[in-house]
Amino acid sequence: MRYYILPVVAGVLMMLYLIPLIVGKGPPSTLIDPSFQAEEIEVKKGDSDYHFKKTDSGWVMQKPIKWKADEERINRLLEKLKNTVLENPITDDPDKYGIYKLSEDSDYILLKGPTGEQKVYVGKRGPRYSLVYVRRDRDKTVYLVDAGVADALPSGRDDFRDKTILKIDQRGIEAIRWQKEKETFVMQKREGRWYAREEPLNDEEVKEYLTFISDLKATGFPKKDRLPEGADRVGIIEVDTSGGVKKMEVFKADKQHYIIHEGHPYRVSDYTVERLFSRPKSSATPPSAS
Repeated sequence: MRYYILPVVAGVLMMLYLIPLIVGKGPPSTLIDPSFQAEEIEVKKGDSDYHFKKTDSGWVMQKPIKWKADEERINRLLEKLKNTVLENPITDDPDKYGIYKLSEDSDYILLKGPTGEQKVYVGKRGPRYSLVYVRRDRDKTVYLVDAGVADALPSGRDDFRDKTILKIDQRGIEAIRWQKEKETFVMQKREGRWYAREEPLNDEEVKEYLTFISDLKATGFPKKDRLPEGADRVGIIEVDTSGGVKKMEVFKADKQHYIIHEGHPYRVSDYTVERLFSRPKSSATPPSAS
């Protein structure tokens, strides 16, 4: 008889393990519904308010300044909200919300979409800096979760601004001219080859240069979106494309470089300036000795 009892006991134990998985609550809850489609994002962080809106051409920052938003940063924030699991409940007592900085006037993220709104309060850091207290507007419970969602929030006026200076199809570039102080350089494409005057240029170096200049990004923006007082113009670059001429002026002030393109000033690294004013070598130049 005991030979039959052991398999039965094992079967019962297996069912006790599987039943919660079969009839349980399904996947763990996250800060927002993973299927939620956000069309607007509002963030309150300290004394700052941020507002982003999705348009046909992508995400646009409405506050604190009107500007194209950094799509990568927006997507990272949404991903954190959808993937942060609520697994450590702390309290559901409203009188204790203030302890965790999760009252109605605390920092929050509000998502708006076709199916409604979802709001999450983000409180103080937990016992470890890698954790943070949160509360969903539709849920009374305070949770301690991974702080990735807090780290993904904007930390300043320019944090979520798109830093792209120039974004063009390099196949449409027909000529590049630059002048830096007394030095000038001109390269043109003729019949599928690139030349500096009558000298053919190295194809690989031209490709690297065009790749760099056709997707040019800044490191940030000057204060108040203005060049510092006394900034000196040190160079100019013109890129002829099938859609017109793209002109960039390069300035320097207090050992920092800036580029003005289409009336907007950007802060750039020394490496960016050095790369912009470089010359692809002639194809006739022999390789350097190893």
